[in-house]
Amino acid sequence: MATCASCGGSTELGAAFCSHCGKPLNHVGSVNAEGMVNEPMPAGTAALAAPAIVLPPPKLSTRNPFTWPFQQQNWPNSLWILLLAWVPAFGWIAAVTISEGWMIEASGKLARNEADALPHARDLPRMFVHGIVFWLMLFLYIVIPIWLLGVIFATETGIIAAQFRGWLNNSVENVIITSINVGLLTLNVSQQIALVPQQTLETLIERWAAVYTAGFVLPLLWVVFAVPVFMAATIRFAITGKVLSYFHPVANTAFVLRHLIGFTTLFVVIMVINIVCGLIPLLGSYLWLTLGVWIVAYYGGKLGTKLRGT
Repeated sequence: MATCASCGGSTELGAAFCSHCGKPLNHVGSVNAEGMVNEPMPAGTAALAAPAIVLPPPKLSTRNPFTWPFQQQNWPNSLWILLLAWVPAFGWIAAVTISEGWMIEASGKLARNEADALPHARDLPRMFVHGIVFWLMLFLYIVIPIWLLGVIFATETGIIAAQFRGWLNNSVENVIITSINVGLLTLNVSQQIALVPQQTLETLIERWAAVYTAGFVLPLLWVVFAVPVFMAATIRFAITGKVLSYFHPVANTAFVLRHLIGFTTLFVVIMVINIVCGLIPLLGSYLWLTLGVWIVAYYGGKLGTKLRGT
């Protein structure tokens, strides 16, 4: 055993550091168990032997949704990507698609608590592809179902309109037949002409009310269900990078139900950004594509940390 010259504690023979105080055993005069004096360590040896201290990346809770990108090193090398939408010559659709890809990339990095949470310019092709996937899945989740419901509603409306026209025609015919029957009675003719069968107006009104109520309520219910599930699928896609993340409806719905407050917060944030940016003429759209993108990415990353923890 060796004796530390600083604290006098015993430690293993040949150890570079004291197990009690942690100081290097290179002090002249420290004596080991055999009475031998420890020799001083060569200059620089302690620095080489000391374990490197690696600071963990800042947690998402230490950031805020407005300034978190500026807490990263070399942030201009990433944020210039969001300015592409400000350049008309680049093409607005392509720029917005890349901005959506940037948001997905940033959300995934934040969810994984990576030290470098900003997307890199070298990942532009991947961001563009992720943006295309985002738009395609948005159509699949929201646009196509709403369109199908609209087609069904239009078909049912056409049927009701045809039935109402038939009811009007039958009503006119029955009025004429009734008038003829009244005339026959005045002539003491007992044989009457049968009326044309028809639905009652009350039945048509009830059907009309049911169809129009369903035509309004069903799309609304679908949006209320599909939007948060689409958000959950996008967050899962941001973490995994796999398109199949959008095709786990049960898992994504369960994720929404477990963190309903978080998804409600994200939805409210998106709506507030839309309203505020919509109230600012011209500049509002550019603010959405910069400040709005990284704010949404921040909240998406917060939810992503919870998904990774399940």
